[in-house]
Amino acid sequence: MSLATFAASPPADLALQNIHVLHGRQLRPGFRLEDTSRYGEDIWRLWPAQLKAHDAALILNFPSLPQRFRSAAKKLFYHLLSVEPPDGESSPGITSIRITFTHMKAFLTWLDKRWELHRTDLSTLTPDDLAAYRKQLNVLYPWSSDRRTIARGVIRLLWRWRFHLDEHALSFDPLHIPEWGESKAPRRGENATDRLPEETMGPLLGWALRFVDEFASDILAADANWRAVRTDTLRRRRGDLGRRRARRPGHRRPRTPPTNRDRLPLRPPPSRIRRQEGIGRRSHHQGDGHTDQ
Repeated sequence: MSLATFAASPPADLALQNIHVLHGRQLRPGFRLEDTSRYGEDIWRLWPAQLKAHDAALILNFPSLPQRFRSAAKKLFYHLLSVEPPDGESSPGITSIRITFTHMKAFLTWLDKRWELHRTDLSTLTPDDLAAYRKQLNVLYPWSSDRRTIARGVIRLLWRWRFHLDEHALSFDPLHIPEWGESKAPRRGENATDRLPEETMGPLLGWALRFVDEFASDILAADANWRAVRTDTLRRRRGDLGRRRARRPGHRRPRTPPTNRDRLPLRPPPSRIRRQEGIGRRSHHQGDGHTDQ
């Protein structure tokens, strides 16, 4: 091949290395496509396509992935960013793509430890591989069915976008794997906790019925007796506390108002006493011309 022919039609892989990965995205004001990340770079800067200025700047850091899976990851995320989606699909947002990268990194890191070193093509994934990863998700996110659902959806992208991924596309739909999904889809605002298994729920229900049918009368009688003893004990404690306070030096007992039985007869005022005893009363005696004082 001549140099001129090579320059006119370079190999597809080489042409892909120089393409701007955000060419299919709207850019924020002040950014030019020429200044954005290219396919061949190790780190793709996503913030030129983040239209909200207050959002944290996002990147896709491909060196954080296992070496043998980086080419597959680059091809997937390039198509998610800037290529027309397959029929029935929609282009995800920048934030969603970054979340997808996090879950894909977890899957590829797990797969790197599971596979032999010579295996590199994701098209050779088997149902057993994905069934094992589903169990791994139960270990990673035991209390979050939402995260498990998102992580399984990320793996399924390898099937839904298979026409763009060539040798890295899944050869089967993960939905056909037994128990790939969960028995209960998470619903916002409702209890999303998985139901208790029958081997646990059966004995619990049996003992609950036995308590109601056989032990309830004894439990209620014991409770009533405990309340009566407790009430009497509190009453005696309050009485002892009052007596101790009464014997305490310097403590004054509260004064109670006197009753009619304890009340002494009231003494009349002095003016009334004088009138009753004749003091200061004018007395006219016969034959006397004076007044007794």
